[in-house]
Amino acid sequence: MASPGAIASSRLGRASKVAALAEEAKAATPAGWGSVSTGTSDPPPSLPAPPSGWEAFRAQLTKAAADRDAAQRTLFKQHIVDNEQWATAGAHGDPPRVQFAPHAPTEISFRDAVSRWYDKIPGGLDSAIQSSQDSMARSGVGGYGAWRPTDVDVPTDVYLEPLGPSTKGQYQHGSGAISLNSNRLVLGPAHQRGTLEHELTHSLTADPMHVFGHPEATGPIFRGPRVIVGNDGRRVDDWRAEDMDVLRPIVGRMEASRAALPPGSPLLLYDSDQPMRHAQYLTRRVEVDPRLADIRRRYAHTFGKDVTNTDEAQKAWDWWRDSQDSWSQAENDRPSMDSTAFAIYDALPDEAKKAMLLRMTQVPSVLAPIGASAGVLSGLTEDR
Repeated sequence: MASPGAIASSRLGRASKVAALAEEAKAATPAGWGSVSTGTSDPPPSLPAPPSGWEAFRAQLTKAAADRDAAQRTLFKQHIVDNEQWATAGAHGDPPRVQFAPHAPTEISFRDAVSRWYDKIPGGLDSAIQSSQDSMARSGVGGYGAWRPTDVDVPTDVYLEPLGPSTKGQYQHGSGAISLNSNRLVLGPAHQRGTLEHELTHSLTADPMHVFGHPEATGPIFRGPRVIVGNDGRRVDDWRAEDMDVLRPIVGRMEASRAALPPGSPLLLYDSDQPMRHAQYLTRRVEVDPRLADIRRRYAHTFGKDVTNTDEAQKAWDWWRDSQDSWSQAENDRPSMDSTAFAIYDALPDEAKKAMLLRMTQVPSVLAPIGASAGVLSGLTEDR
């Protein structure tokens, strides 16, 4: 393990490099963390109708959660009785353990949830599926993110259950199930459908052959994959100091803006700081995917035009920069692409931006990783 002196020296060296990177990032100053305007100057967005059978789906989801909770209470009461009998009888060994109550899922497919966004484009969702497949074929997709057209019609198990205090939804690798947070203070009505669409996008792009997710899924979007084998034998795309150096000037400027520091005031962030950890999470390939899908779906619904090439993706990107406030304040269907995520993506190096624009043409799959040997621009040729 490095000595404290060596660590301090390393941090000072990186701080100097970060200062230089910050100068390069000045031209891409984003709005800032959670800076969505609460004003009413932006007109409310036009929202598509809820998915067919949405109310029945919600009712079934709620009933399944209530049934599970009632069964769990019954099992817990029985556990108390069993423990008393165990103690009274003077039994030896481990006491009885609480069992888990049966947990019935509710099913929904990607098509059922998402097709409404493409109703205005010729051919609807089927056309978007085909154009995405065409884009993947041209790019030679072979790793994370590849998907089959038939996957959009495969029902996915959805559960309503308690999750973390900041977790709206969760895709479970291995089981392929989706969990939505039953705490309405965390997952309110405005975010329910958007969260479900986000997690369904994960389920579409996930590789069923990898129980813990594809090895390249958690690597940063702004470089090619660098897969290693960890101590536990799992192959992962590791994060290194130079990856965090890309994020630090971006996050530092956003934090400085939020804190209203005087111009030029230094703000040194470390990898363990919460804003840096959140930025690392947002820039993982697996988390960029469903957020880009948000842009493509809403662009298609607003203009009746699909994102089939990188020129159209650039238009959608620029449109989102100007229109995101109104979407974030919508009564329903609020996107997972919030102002914080977009601000970080918008400030990434141009090469990463090009990669994300191509990924958008392959939503709802959103591409595979950029080639490791060829660098960040591998597979970015567009013939259209």
